[in-house]
Amino acid sequence: MRGSSTLIVGPAGSGKTVLTNQISFNLARRGGRAIYVTLLTESHGHIVSNLSTLDFFDANAVGDAVYYVSGAAPLLETGGAALLQMITELVHERRPTVLTIDCLNTVQLHLDNEQAFRTFLRDLDEVLAIHGCTGLYVGHLETASIAGAFPVVDTILRLDHERAGTNAMRRLQVTKSRGSGALEGQHAVVISRAGLTVFPRLESMAAAEAPSEESSRPRLSFGIPSIDDLVGGGLPQRTSTVLLGAPGSGKTLLATSFLAAGAAAGDPGLYFGFFEWPSRIVEGAARVGIPLAREVERGAVEMLWRPPYRGNVDALALELFAAIERRKVRRLVVDGLIGLVRSGLFEERMMPFFAAFTNELRRMSVTAILTDETANLAPSDVTVPYETASLLAENLVAIGYREVGPMLERVIAVLKLRYGNYDRCVHRFQIGAEGLSVGDAIATEAGAGPAGGR
Repeated sequence: MRGSSTLIVGPAGSGKTVLTNQISFNLARRGGRAIYVTLLTESHGHIVSNLSTLDFFDANAVGDAVYYVSGAAPLLETGGAALLQMITELVHERRPTVLTIDCLNTVQLHLDNEQAFRTFLRDLDEVLAIHGCTGLYVGHLETASIAGAFPVVDTILRLDHERAGTNAMRRLQVTKSRGSGALEGQHAVVISRAGLTVFPRLESMAAAEAPSEESSRPRLSFGIPSIDDLVGGGLPQRTSTVLLGAPGSGKTLLATSFLAAGAAAGDPGLYFGFFEWPSRIVEGAARVGIPLAREVERGAVEMLWRPPYRGNVDALALELFAAIERRKVRRLVVDGLIGLVRSGLFEERMMPFFAAFTNELRRMSVTAILTDETANLAPSDVTVPYETASLLAENLVAIGYREVGPMLERVIAVLKLRYGNYDRCVHRFQIGAEGLSVGDAIATEAGAGPAGGR
């Protein structure tokens, strides 16, 4: 808001200088003007050199639309009044859209007391407000306290960075926002060539209301009659299904069959995976007769792959929802819930994140399959790795193995289906060149029934 003031605080290296300069150059690109006042921080040449590698930097704007000036001399020689006079003259002369002071701790250190510090900020705010100029004040947390600025400024942004294993996680939090409805909590921050990008927590921005319920739910086919029979005619529309399975049990094949069948029926599909490359997924589907390649080639199914060790979970969710919106996707496969977890989804966020995630999919009229791996072989012994996801999904299907002499035989069972009837038996599950199919139910006394072991 023009004429307001924002305090940006954080430890060294958290992105304060990048953020304030990014704001300045972006405003300059739109015809605005910026003044950047430094106080015993890095030299202007050093600042410009570091910024020159970032996309928002414009060398032609330096010295005119983005004007760097040192306020150290008047502050050190005469005090706060001299610095305020210098800024007042600059603002009157250059008519900036935004003025940055980097850093505010230096001002606090050279004034007599906290009252003098607050008075300086109050007088500065009045100067900027008169000229319709927004103030950005940078503060370091490791040095002298700048708490005296908290009651004066309109907004406080806190930047942090922390270690999560071997990765560095950056966060931004709005701790004060006078007269506006800021998103609460900490939000992920990424610094790249594009500058500083904030990814709001999904649960803070997703629709809070429940999606409207339908009087009846059409069933969506897997394209395999025996699979459809298992789930009462197909998966209920606008629901999420967690598909659990042991390694190599056929989770991805079954999920891609659902996509291919939907595309053939006119439902645009999206595959979002973290481990196998899309080309290998398409090749594997072709080996068992799933026509995924045809649907990908004609644009009915989009294949996206992202490494699980890069990015963050909120960025991935926003990218996923953007792809759904762009292509009007109706069927979705997220292949590997662990990929989301490894992208920075901490334990305390699992419940609110997956609640917002699945609710947003329902709101967008998407029917989703979310695959997850379990170490247990038999469906009856299944342990859900991320129980939160299975609690919030309407449906839960498990694929596993049972021992038949020296061999392992694939089996499948529906553990939960929220809407309608389903087959409650454990069945044989075959995968071959002729395709996927469900075989006979296995008698419980054979040791693989829903209530038994192997």
